[in-house]
Amino acid sequence: MLSAIATKMQLSAIPSEMLQRMHAYWESKRGGNSMPARADIDPVDFSWALGNVCLLDVETAPLRFRYRLAGTRLTRLYEVDLTGRDVDDIRPIEFRNLVRSHLQEVVETATPNLYCLSIANNGGPQTYMRLALPLRGPNGEVAMILMIIDFVGPTPEDTDVMAATRRRPGID
Repeated sequence: MLSAIATKMQLSAIPSEMLQRMHAYWESKRGGNSMPARADIDPVDFSWALGNVCLLDVETAPLRFRYRLAGTRLTRLYEVDLTGRDVDDIRPIEFRNLVRSHLQEVVETATPNLYCLSIANNGGPQTYMRLALPLRGPNGEVAMILMIIDFVGPTPEDTDVMAATRRRPGID
């Protein structure tokens, strides 16, 4: 049984240096706009975080989120390449709904959000911070979301592989 607790945090008090740097980068690329466009973002500028980054396409009618790319650290964590997959593929459904609601919030507000997520499964707890940053489309809409994750607690790299498998949500 998986349980997940999500706590929304203020962007003015980002506790992770990696997430602070990414937020500052995003802010620097906005110019006079409410958010930068995808073309304004250059992954070379944040090579220090690429393993922890996801880029999601936002599809409308109906609202869907598709992973355009996923960092290598996240791919190792989930033991599947998320690239090309939908958020709707996440299991269990409770965790999928949580992720969807946070991404939907970014689309509806056209502003970044920051959550601390604590996930517990029969393998143990895992805590991470997730910063979601909107990217502007040609008509000013949120067309993509740049998401970066920083792990706060133990990760599969810190423990045995089987324990890691038991404690994380999955992708079908």
